[in-house]
Amino acid sequence: MIVQDQKYIAIRILINQEISGLLSNFLVEEGSGGVVLEDNQNKENVWLVAYFPEEQGKGKLQSIHNYLGKLKELGLKVGEAKVQSKEMKQKDWARGWRNGFKGVAITERVFIQPPWEKEKLSGKITIKIDPQMAFGTGQYPTTKLCMKSLEEFIKPNGRVLDVGTGSGILAIAAVKLGASYVLALDVDPLALENAKENIRLNRVQKEVELKSGTVDDSFTKKSFDIVLANLEKGAILRLFEQMRKVAKRGAFFILSGISKEEKEEVEDYLTRKDLKLVSSTGDKEWTCIVAQGGTSDN
Repeated sequence: MIVQDQKYIAIRILINQEISGLLSNFLVEEGSGGVVLEDNQNKENVWLVAYFPEEQGKGKLQSIHNYLGKLKELGLKVGEAKVQSKEMKQKDWARGWRNGFKGVAITERVFIQPPWEKEKLSGKITIKIDPQMAFGTGQYPTTKLCMKSLEEFIKPNGRVLDVGTGSGILAIAAVKLGASYVLALDVDPLALENAKENIRLNRVQKEVELKSGTVDDSFTKKSFDIVLANLEKGAILRLFEQMRKVAKRGAFFILSGISKEEKEEVEDYLTRKDLKLVSSTGDKEWTCIVAQGGTSDN
């Protein structure tokens, strides 16, 4: 749990932008309470900042160096790989992060805007997102890829399942793109708290049902036209059969969080499950796969 006046270690890493997603996932798995991407406007090298409780953070520097070394051994462009650290309070991080977060276009149609920006954008679908530690503001490639596919395949009054909703950004976008109902799931209580606030900010409480947990037998009576899963590969494969059970016949599965190296494995898996591969898009080292199938006739 994040405590307002607790001391944190802020670890800043200067890396090639192409590995920012991989490193972010690693840092969250290591227990980071928040990961922030800085200077990401068309620059090859970016600063990634991770926040750890003070005692935990002191032991993470060597783990980060080891991980960067492994990425280098795999032939990935690591960049300068500078690593810095400093102590700070959570409230100081929150203030600086809010001051630094500006609105950003995720697709040609969708614009993400912090709640303190009031400018109205003509012709844009605007989503208000209050940035919190470790939850998405839409700037990572996997979210952008999912958003573009969602735009392409969503239909008016469709029903959408969002597994691992995080900040709720894709669930909110689904409603603004025409969905009549979205079930948004996450297992992280902090993510659920952030998603709840963002759902309120965007006034989509009636359309988005937010639940703690993941897709399981309790959801088998639901039926969905689109299933979103912006997760890592292992979670997608582990949950896929259950996601398929709650999908309508002919539903679209929009799956991301898959690295380019994992793309063929996931596509082979989907093909063996008799799904039709509809599209595959990429951004840096990430892939989004759209497949069509489902078992429910509801």
